[in-house]
Amino acid sequence: MSDRYRRYDEEHDGYGYRRGREPDERYRRRPPPEPEPAMGVARVPDPVPPPRDRSGGDEADPFNLIPGPDETTLLPRIPGRTEAGPEPETNLPDSRRKRAIRRHRDQEAPGGRKTVRAFAEIFVTLGAVVLLFSAYMIWGTTAEINAAQGEKEAELVEEWDGEEDPTLDPLPGDAIARIYIPQIRPEPWIIVEGTDLADIETAPGHFTDSVMPGEIGNFAMAGHNVPAIFRHIDVLQAGDEIVIETKTNFYIYEITEHAIVQPTDVGVVAPVPNQPGVEPGEDDRWLTMVTCHPWWDNYERYIVWALLLDTRDRVDELPPEAVG
Repeated sequence: MSDRYRRYDEEHDGYGYRRGREPDERYRRRPPPEPEPAMGVARVPDPVPPPRDRSGGDEADPFNLIPGPDETTLLPRIPGRTEAGPEPETNLPDSRRKRAIRRHRDQEAPGGRKTVRAFAEIFVTLGAVVLLFSAYMIWGTTAEINAAQGEKEAELVEEWDGEEDPTLDPLPGDAIARIYIPQIRPEPWIIVEGTDLADIETAPGHFTDSVMPGEIGNFAMAGHNVPAIFRHIDVLQAGDEIVIETKTNFYIYEITEHAIVQPTDVGVVAPVPNQPGVEPGEDDRWLTMVTCHPWWDNYERYIVWALLLDTRDRVDELPPEAVG
């Protein structure tokens, strides 16, 4: 063995460490790990240190927020959603409080959002107005028309109790007859003379240039397109019967057809409907009903035509055609 290797053996131990020097921690031999406890054998837990005694207080920790050994740091409690926070100031004047609320709203709603909100409020208001107007047209106007019809009914009965027939020489607005259309209304309407707005405001009106019920020609009348007057004549079909009652007779008309025309088409109320200038014959005893079309507008006219089917003397009982 050479001197070099002999000196190395003398200076180092059998593990390669220099004699008289502590071995490097990285190369120190570790003790073997403790064996795992066998199945079914409980492991004894490590002892838990006793809790810190906080009864006496601490000048450096008056609120007991500094944790002790193996303790969790204590944090100040923050009020949650369900806990009441500090009460707001209640002694502010009303003017200041209103300014604060207005300023808060202005800060929340920038220019574009305020414009949208303004338009939304306008549209909601307009919608409410339209709904109120619709309710008035359906229920308010109906109540007014029914009340006016009751007054016209009393006027007609008084005229019939007299000696003269109101269909002979009526004045505009006078009650002249009853019309029964049981398909759309259980009660009759009172027909008045004239078709001016004041005449037909609450009743169907007779065209003054047309003949009276039962006569040769065309007994034509007009009524508003509202629920209490002629709103539903569009449901009438060919073959349905209408009854006109005067002081002396019942006139039963049978519907022949209907049409939608322009307001300028005046031929619909000619003595022979749609044939202006033609002289009516013995069988040309017509009834024509005119109303606005469509609903909520008046740029067209809805027309219903009927032809006289029978004439009966007026008695105390209504004919079956009048009651449906």
